[in-house]
Amino acid sequence: MAKINNTTMETTLNRIAFKGGLSNESWDKLVSNLGNDLDKIISIKDVLKSIGIENTIYVLKTVIRKKNVMLFGIELAENVLHFFEDIFPDDKRPRLAIKGAKDYVNGDITRKEYCELMMKAAKAADDVYTHLDKFDFLDARTKPHSYTEVSHALDAASISSFCINRFYASAESLVNIYEDQTKWEYIEATLLKYL
Repeated sequence: MAKINNTTMETTLNRIAFKGGLSNESWDKLVSNLGNDLDKIISIKDVLKSIGIENTIYVLKTVIRKKNVMLFGIELAENVLHFFEDIFPDDKRPRLAIKGAKDYVNGDITRKEYCELMMKAAKAADDVYTHLDKFDFLDARTKPHSYTEVSHALDAASISSFCINRFYASAESLVNIYEDQTKWEYIEATLLKYL
């Protein structure tokens, strides 16, 4: 198996326009700062400086070369895994998906093998969603965990299932877990390590 070896995080305005999911305001700011040549290759670092981390998370899906995006996604998934494991300590599906993501990036398993692990983690997220859906707000004293804790477990399982294959699909989950500015600063610092 060949390793994914191109690590540059670059994109184009054209790719962002079609896949980036930016608001009109963020798009206008990006074009104002980086120019309007749709085919010019631009770095994610320049995107980050232009529109900030909260919007850059969504732009990562447009990156042409994926290895560092994958490594970034893996690190974030590892960082939030405890939300899931604190509530479901015997369910190893998200942890195995993260390990599978690392193995796939390193060329140790096939994409098919990784996708199987990813689907199992997605099923774990679905199982948590079912648990969350049945959460009884009126009898919280009988529940060992708060609604927010269970919600974060769901988000953590979602992030683990998409950490390299389409981790940006879990951007909303990242937003749910990393609600305060300190956490966004952590995400930005983590991303900068891979740029």
